[in-house]
Amino acid sequence: MNQLNPLANPYLSDNGTMHADAESSDSTTQVGTGSSTELEFKFKDYVAACPTILGGAPLKGGGTSVFFAIMVAYRGIPSNRIPSVNLIDTDSLKILASYDLVVSSELGGIYTYLDNNNSVVAIDGSRTLKFIQGVYSQEEYSLSLTKEVDLSPYINEGDSAAGLVPDWQGNTWYATVEGYVGFINAETEKGDVLKLNKFNQSSESVKNTISSCPEGVVVATTYGIYFLKIVDELISLVWYKPYDIGVGRKPGMLSWGTGTSPTFFGPDKGYEYVTIVDNHYGDDPEGDGNYSNLCVYRTSDGLEYPKQPINTSAKGEGNSASEASVVAFGNSLFVTNTYGYDYPSSIVDPKDSIPKSADFVGGLMRFDFDGENLLQKWVKSDLFVASVPRLAVNENKLYTFSLGKLTNPTKDGNNLYYSVLDSETGDLIVNMRYSSLVGNLKQPMGMVIVIYNNAVYQGTINGIIKVSCK
Repeated sequence: MNQLNPLANPYLSDNGTMHADAESSDSTTQVGTGSSTELEFKFKDYVAACPTILGGAPLKGGGTSVFFAIMVAYRGIPSNRIPSVNLIDTDSLKILASYDLVVSSELGGIYTYLDNNNSVVAIDGSRTLKFIQGVYSQEEYSLSLTKEVDLSPYINEGDSAAGLVPDWQGNTWYATVEGYVGFINAETEKGDVLKLNKFNQSSESVKNTISSCPEGVVVATTYGIYFLKIVDELISLVWYKPYDIGVGRKPGMLSWGTGTSPTFFGPDKGYEYVTIVDNHYGDDPEGDGNYSNLCVYRTSDGLEYPKQPINTSAKGEGNSASEASVVAFGNSLFVTNTYGYDYPSSIVDPKDSIPKSADFVGGLMRFDFDGENLLQKWVKSDLFVASVPRLAVNENKLYTFSLGKLTNPTKDGNNLYYSVLDSETGDLIVNMRYSSLVGNLKQPMGMVIVIYNNAVYQGTINGIIKVSCK
């Protein structure tokens, strides 16, 4: 598994998307803190959720080491959820510059990417594609709008972008909450848009970001998975497949349907296959056995392979779901069980889940795909994963944050741990208690973990945690 895949999008910076790359692999060649337990923790409270952290090249003009963070000032009603692009000092976590985006109907602006010019690319509530670049000049940091493209001819008023990604030809692809997918070439300002409604004419929507590979773009709606490409400057639908959507939103999910952004993977090209997790229920939606399945499709034609249930309980049975995208590298897939995770009621849709409540099951599994079948390699049932893990392929290590065992909530149920696993064996190498989550400021809330410049960063509901070696 430690063979590096040469696949890289020439229009994307390193650590350029929420899920690391255009394929949404959540894997990186960067190196983290390894097996060290001599660690330094730092937390910066921004009074804003920090769902996306992007790396990138040094700024034009020099200056200190920086990264970009997308933050959402969260003050209850949607009109106050102000998204912003922020330039952050990697050492102090101080905000060096900030650029406000326009509020959309959702937590808009969190799905962005960092292009090869070191510009943050976003679509905000103004239905505008924006390129925002950081500059260091005369000992001052700034973020400025360098280019914008009006997308109102393609995105309906009241709709908002649910995800965007560059393709291998330099186009920006996006999907909207209302179930449209489109692309735009920022240079020519030409594009196309297509409604994804093969499985439900009225209510099919998109709730997760999208992914690209050299052959095309994949989108998972609340009903099915679609693979598309451009033919003669128009979007062509190559294949589409339904998945098991179950009977409703499970506890520990943000929406009804898959909670995973589709992930490309493969041992040779890096994109021979694409994977999601479905929303399967058992015979009794209120009981046990409501496990979700790991699903794999062939990129070229959508051939679906035998799916495998996600069973992370110690007894190998029970409930499962995944709001965390599948981590992938080569032929190995790592799946997190978020069933019962306590998301705030203000950000879930629909508000009621089936069942209405459940204990957080937790757990992490590794599957290897042999070209025909998914084979379970290991399961870590006693790890209550609280973030989307990141795989450091040069180290064969998985980095994440986890919650303390929920047996005595008043004593250890709110503890937050920094966890590093051996990706080959699933063994826990480091499991260091970090905080008691006082006031829940440091709750990761299922946000992604990022490895950048030998440090590990975790966005939380109110700020960013940095972990580095002493």
